[in-house]
Amino acid sequence: MMKQILASVLNSQGTVLAIMILAAFVLPTIGLYSGGSYTAMVAAVSLAVLVSSRVARHRCRLRLDLRLISLIAAYLVVGWFAILWSVVPAATEKTALEMTLLAVVLVPMVSVLKLDLNLDLVFKILTVAIFCGVAFVTVDIAIYEWYGAGAAPDHYTVHRVVKYNRGVSYLEMMLWPMLAYYWLRGAKRTALSLAGAVTLLTVVSASLTAKIALLTGFAVLAVSLVATDGVFVTMGALVVVLGLAMPALLKGASALLLGESLPLIKLSGIHRLEFWDYMADRVWDKPLFGWGLQSVPVLPIHPDELARYHVVTASGIGHAHNLWLQVWIETGLVGAILVLAFALYALRKTMSVPVMLRPFSLAGYATVLALTISTYNLAADSWWAAIAWFVFLLTLVAKSQRTEITGGDSVEPRC
Repeated sequence: MMKQILASVLNSQGTVLAIMILAAFVLPTIGLYSGGSYTAMVAAVSLAVLVSSRVARHRCRLRLDLRLISLIAAYLVVGWFAILWSVVPAATEKTALEMTLLAVVLVPMVSVLKLDLNLDLVFKILTVAIFCGVAFVTVDIAIYEWYGAGAAPDHYTVHRVVKYNRGVSYLEMMLWPMLAYYWLRGAKRTALSLAGAVTLLTVVSASLTAKIALLTGFAVLAVSLVATDGVFVTMGALVVVLGLAMPALLKGASALLLGESLPLIKLSGIHRLEFWDYMADRVWDKPLFGWGLQSVPVLPIHPDELARYHVVTASGIGHAHNLWLQVWIETGLVGAILVLAFALYALRKTMSVPVMLRPFSLAGYATVLALTISTYNLAADSWWAAIAWFVFLLTLVAKSQRTEITGGDSVEPRC
């Protein structure tokens, strides 16, 4: 009897749907202000999915992707062993533990095979929440000059510039499965309105990286509509180049752009070029296994390097603002190869969705890829939580598409 009661509570009309709706409201509102809120809400959804899959197996099923889990586990093993040679063993141990726990919590969310949810209700609520979030943030950005100095006197300028950046980037990831859901059902006006709202928010935000990422996503979507296979191959080649040559690419960019071009680059750009310059050199000091997780803040900076920098000081930088470079620094060539394999496998999975959905999944992948080049710490929990949310929504849309194609009998993908 208790099992039947729990099964009824944890079905599509119960707890899972309630948590989905709560997350739908919170992610594009509070999440725009604090990226960390993505972690709590996405973890809640993931755990609800896991519990419902155990209690009501006929309504929710998971299929663990052993290849994906193996790649994640291999990188975590490298991270744990890095404690032995890390320059900051305590920080490495803490980061390895955090990343391990995060992987365990998020795995159910990216492993959904079947989930009995009222998708139309979830997406409608999520859409309304996004419109509300966009309106709130746009107004807040416009009036922040009036109240910000009093609200945050100690960090007014910095807060004004960056407080929404992370949330806007995460919202861009959520955009693509939502566009796909509406567009493929003929609700093109809703899809275009949603795209316009997220674009507006991105434009008024202070994040150049978010602007580039969204533009990249739209460009990939447009090209993928006529040449999906070509985009897939091209993006795969690009990922290989980024994964294997990022230190050399950033070193070259620093040498090329720092100097005569200095007045043309915004301050945050100069800052990135300078710390990428010395970090790229540190890669070759420990090229095989790196310096250890969370070692970026303590990387040594040589006096001759400091002499030519305008922004970077001897205190260094908190994180690399480039996921690929950070991987090279912290886990060396071994870690870079594992992350490259992870990225290529994820790219391959974008093509496992129904044909009509592939341009949207590739656009989402391109958005994430663009964000990895200039922002985010590899160990940022909200970053991986936002990606898990994107994968989860895309999986649900793909499931609904397969159901429509087969006339009601969903054909599940093979692992």
